[in-house]
Amino acid sequence: MIKPSFPTIEEDADHDQAPVLMSGASGSARESIAQIAAALETVATHLATGGMLLGADRVYGRTQWGYGDDRVVGFAVAVEIAGALAVDAVNLLGLDRRYSAAALIRQLIECEYLVWSFGSDPEEARRWLNADAQELRSIFSPSRIRQRSAGRFDPEEYQRHCGLGGHPSAAARSLLRAHSLEAPVEEQWTDLSSHFDRLWRTLLEAVQTLGLAAYLPAGLVASIKQPLVGGA
Repeated sequence: MIKPSFPTIEEDADHDQAPVLMSGASGSARESIAQIAAALETVATHLATGGMLLGADRVYGRTQWGYGDDRVVGFAVAVEIAGALAVDAVNLLGLDRRYSAAALIRQLIECEYLVWSFGSDPEEARRWLNADAQELRSIFSPSRIRQRSAGRFDPEEYQRHCGLGGHPSAAARSLLRAHSLEAPVEEQWTDLSSHFDRLWRTLLEAVQTLGLAAYLPAGLVASIKQPLVGGA
């Protein structure tokens, strides 16, 4: 028998202190998760607006899109994709559409990779925005970003998520109601919360590194409640 295997908080954490989701994914915990999902979309909108209007790329002919700053718009696109995935993952998991949610969570991990990559090099977002298919594979594939991350991202974690929510696999029985291998849904809420927490912190680190804090709405960061708490 194949045992369902979700990444644990300890396996999934990139930081020294890994909080634990309250048992049962209570309504307040899920509300906090949904709040971060919506905040990602808000951040993306503000970044995109700023990047389209502000900056010297248009003036000096450095953009093929007519943007003020390709770097900021590229960053905004990745965050907007993450926001769309996050909102829909929450909605699907709330409807007990667990396999569909798993597919989106796997893509959300790739968005975290991109956000980290853009924060690590100010020009990465510009390169990604203008990359062709070959460049996307050779520079921005998950494996390439993991290589550059110097161990920040765990390849086994990514492979586990690919097994659950990538190409159709029998491992998905752990997410399907008709099978005795179905894992408790609380495990998936915990996993989702861990990735939201990581993505949000990675985003804030990148915003600070790139000097884009002024693009965020006043009070947004302070208004976000951590989706993970220290106990029940």
